[in-house]
Amino acid sequence: MFDKAVIKSAGYFASYMIPPELTFGKGKRILDGYGGEGECGDMIDLHGQAGLPYVNRNVYTGSYQGMRYRLRKAVKEEDEKFLEAVVYPEPYGFEATAEEEKTFREFPFTPEGFDEAIAWLNEEHERQKERWEQASRV
Repeated sequence: MFDKAVIKSAGYFASYMIPPELTFGKGKRILDGYGGEGECGDMIDLHGQAGLPYVNRNVYTGSYQGMRYRLRKAVKEEDEKFLEAVVYPEPYGFEATAEEEKTFREFPFTPEGFDEAIAWLNEEHERQKERWEQASRV
């Protein structure tokens, strides 16, 4: 009924019982946004950790294999909310990273926009994989 998966996240090993419906082809399982190694951590997935209610009140930051990212609510003129996503290389935080190192993208502040932002983070990770690998060696 459940598969057992062991992931390494933040230097610790953890064991999880995974329902089969959370398995995504060829043994890939999406568990967390921490980039754990092994079968899990093949993608960034923030569902269950962060969502629009969280981002509506807080800035969400994370990192994945050399790529740091940030999600926050931003407001344009006339109270038009949007979701701002940013990727930038490790090792520094957002404020200490030069602006030219950051890539920004705007999404609708909706559940669909949140899903699009997560997909974009994964696309950026794949598109600039060499850059993130170099950053993680620093």
